[in-house]
Amino acid sequence: MAEESRRQFALEELTFLFAVLEKLGHPCVLMGGQAACYWARRYLPSESALPELGAVSGFLSKDADFQGSREAAVVFAAAFGNKLEAPGFREAFGNLMAGKFSVGVGGAAMNVEVLRKVPGLTAHEVEKFASFERVGDYTARVLNPVAMLKAKSWNVVNITKEGRHDAEQLLALVPCVRAFLRASLARGADDKVQLRGALNFIEYLLRFTELPAGRKTAEKCGVDWSQILPHNFIAASTRPEVVRLREKRLPGWLAHIALYRRAVPASEPHQKMLAILARHAEPLCIDSPFPIRPSTFR
Repeated sequence: MAEESRRQFALEELTFLFAVLEKLGHPCVLMGGQAACYWARRYLPSESALPELGAVSGFLSKDADFQGSREAAVVFAAAFGNKLEAPGFREAFGNLMAGKFSVGVGGAAMNVEVLRKVPGLTAHEVEKFASFERVGDYTARVLNPVAMLKAKSWNVVNITKEGRHDAEQLLALVPCVRAFLRASLARGADDKVQLRGALNFIEYLLRFTELPAGRKTAEKCGVDWSQILPHNFIAASTRPEVVRLREKRLPGWLAHIALYRRAVPASEPHQKMLAILARHAEPLCIDSPFPIRPSTFR
């Protein structure tokens, strides 16, 4: 079946998968497009860009991707009476796939793929950044927005297969990461441990975006990395740790990413999403030594 003609599925249609995984003891972690959709729906009420982004991208995905071992994939497939299929090495992530199987959803067939590793992330990062989240009536392990942003960046830079929506999903994750970091900082208002965790997430992202992988992602899909931070919260905070972040770390970071040659993708939906993100961007919490370049590089 042609990639573009395949039906796309909403996350709420897949709760039967999470019911099985909950019964099995959560052996697999939700990743990929459906994890991006989970966070977009989660933060829909708090990020004004997300309803507009959803009108463009739909917050849907053509399959369900999980990270897990070969053994977990076999048990997962068997729970639906299926035998795990061996991956083809010419498929996307074929060399990393533990296996795949198909399930019926609303009269259509949907692929469930289990990868041994998440491209762009180490095994330690997957374990550290997977959180338990409520999906309908069930609990699922889901890669958090920080990990998803890095994983989707890897896909954007390294995969050129037609019909994929990695760039759109990455752009939808930008306000999700901002909301996630804002909530993390808020939880740390009276808790030093929580605050340290939030600042560690921020530093992790700053370092990633400063690397060649971060630059290449901007060049490929036009993402403005300055938009991932909750600038309003950081500007208003009087916590010494946040003040140091604002005054010592962010000026150099903003100067660094301001020099990136950010692409304007040929796709009209991508262009619309970039415009939406720019309209809903928070003012920078400090003056950048250089203005962020507009997306003009193709």
